[in-house]
Amino acid sequence: DADGDVEMTVPQPVFEVVQPPSLSAWDQASLISWVRQRRQYEAKIRNRCAVTGEQYEHVVTSIRNSIEPRILDHLARFVLKKRAADVTDEDLGLEITQRCSALQNSHIPDMDQLFKDELKMDLKIEDTEARVVNYFVLFDKIVEGHGLGGILGSGHENEPNYDERMKLRCKYLLKNIAPEMLRLEMERLVIAKPVLKKDDIALYEALVERAREQQHYHMLAQELKQVDKPRSNPKTNHSNKKPALSLKPRVSQPQHSSSSKPKQSKQEAARWLSRVQWSTLGEGLPHR
Repeated sequence: DADGDVEMTVPQPVFEVVQPPSLSAWDQASLISWVRQRRQYEAKIRNRCAVTGEQYEHVVTSIRNSIEPRILDHLARFVLKKRAADVTDEDLGLEITQRCSALQNSHIPDMDQLFKDELKMDLKIEDTEARVVNYFVLFDKIVEGHGLGGILGSGHENEPNYDERMKLRCKYLLKNIAPEMLRLEMERLVIAKPVLKKDDIALYEALVERAREQQHYHMLAQELKQVDKPRSNPKTNHSNKKPALSLKPRVSQPQHSSSSKPKQSKQEAARWLSRVQWSTLGEGLPHR
């Protein structure tokens, strides 16, 4: 313009300052938490570079610079056995991944009891697909949080123990499905489709389909109950209700025997004969 300022014809995007997570401890829980935050951080940086055209390598903070110097020196000397200046992000990333997927203190927990206590399908979620997604995500969180990635992690197909991990994953995913009717149906479906025992993707798709069908029929049953409720319990109209008759005990009168009947007096007999008209037919039959 006249003042020498540059006027932008296109609105410039405004980005928030994204700080990389800092790693200040080497215990497994801290590493797992740091890995999750690091994934979110890298995803935000990639999204920013896709909009601005910046190079990802020039914007993202390296893993090396995200680790506290004392921790970095310890890893370089005792774990990687290198000079701190020679340690690369690849070295650190590989070591952190192995540490997160390893069993804590080389102890294998009772996995049956572990998943029974912690893996629950949230039946309050009405959307069946969202419910199954939440179930699978919770399973992966439990696996990651207890260092069971080497045993139950999804991993890649080219890894040596991939098939064994898939079988164990599907086993515990099937075992803790709720409600019980859905779990029984999935167990029977596995007999007809053995692939569900070793492919968690196929298991996920089948579980979503069956859960959706059961939820549909459950909602229909609830609607039918609401419709049939007035028919099964009709309201009585108390205004037209007739009062109940009061039943009184019937007292029988004492029967008098023929011998106890009083004899008619002569006056009554004469009174009766005076009202009788005799027939003219001569048959001697009186009539009244």
